[in-house]
Amino acid sequence: MDSDLPMLPREKLLNDGVASLTDSELLALFLRTGIPGKNVFVLSHELLNHFGSRHGLLTAELAQFKHVEGIGV
Repeated sequence: MDSDLPMLPREKLLNDGVASLTDSELLALFLRTGIPGKNVFVLSHELLNHFGSRHGLLTAELAQFKHVEGIGV
């Protein structure tokens, strides 16, 4: 692997531990896939922006997810 290329989140996790991941990278690992037209990295970034933070996402009510494209119930 070319050392000039950035590591993907899974590689980063294995090499450097969970503390090395951004919230967006960690969420992308949990989601595993994106939605049509939106890869998992874009989706995870948008989710964190939508809910304001990792805490906001984790403490959101079910009703708040119903309006998020690709997540829903």
